Amino acid sequence: MDTDIKAFLDFSAATGRPPSYALPYEEARQAVRDASPQLCLPGPEMASVDDLFVAGAGGDIAIRLYTPLDLVRPAPLLIFFHGGGFVYCDLDTHDALCRSLAQSGRCNVASVDYRLAPEYGFPAAPDDAITATKWLVANAHRLEIASHKIAVGGDSAGGNLAAGVSQVVPGLAGQLLIYPWLDMRMRHRSHYVNGSGYMLTRAALLWFRSHYLTDLSQRNNPRASPILTNLLAGLPRAFILAAGYDPLRDEATDYARRLSEAGVPVCYSEYAGQIHGFAMMNRITSGADLAVQEIGEWLVDLWETQAD
Repeated sequence: MDTDIKAFLDFSAATGRPPSYALPYEEARQAVRDASPQLCLPGPEMASVDDLFVAGAGGDIAIRLYTPLDLVRPAPLLIFFHGGGFVYCDLDTHDALCRSLAQSGRCNVASVDYRLAPEYGFPAAPDDAITATKWLVANAHRLEIASHKIAVGGDSAGGNLAAGVSQVVPGLAGQLLIYPWLDMRMRHRSHYVNGSGYMLTRAALLWFRSHYLTDLSQRNNPRASPILTNLLAGLPRAFILAAGYDPLRDEATDYARRLSEAGVPVCYSEYAGQIHGFAMMNRITSGADLAVQEIGEWLVDLWETQAD
């Protein structure tokens, strides 16, 4: 294990604080918001950061559009869905990561503020993700976006949404899945091997699932568990990032294998010494910036492979 991550885990365990899911979910959300800047440095300066609003089934969907310095127009676009177990996080918790991805990937980043559970259970989140993606694609010219250079991405629960969007919205250039939660059945071995002691626990995932799914049978729905789809051939190129001490690790490995077997170009990168969420922990581990740099290189290569 990464020595800095181990020290962080040891310190966290010594505090004796209850897990966030032991709190009322509104208190837990605030605790996560408060913790984010303690783990992640502020992101780089942008040329502009603009808030957009798109009409959705449950009201307006907020989208934050990041434009890095010296970006050439029309520009590529990464549509990003934040993690947080479908219950936590928002545009602000993932602001630094989105800024870093915009800079390293030489692209606009559109961060989507989809509806959260338990106020809005499944399928509100994937519905909002699809609506926002389709709107951004349809309005690419107005936003000075290169319509053939649009990818989707997300971390954890956001990786679930990105994978699902890539399965139903045609013409996307790529999918970026950062330690994605892809299988609501939660049967992979890593759920048990890495199920406790590494920040994200199996108990937390069960709690998230109980708030997100309105009926447990929904775990078998490919819209909730994108790994269950049989329609893999022809999906966009994928970059899948995994962490060795993550209960979700084997889901990422399994999906990467299945995509590859279906003929989808896949870059799978596992950071063996890291834990879930490490890409947003650059105050703690150098692995965070290394991962963002690797993702950025993949994105730049992705844009270059899309003919103008």
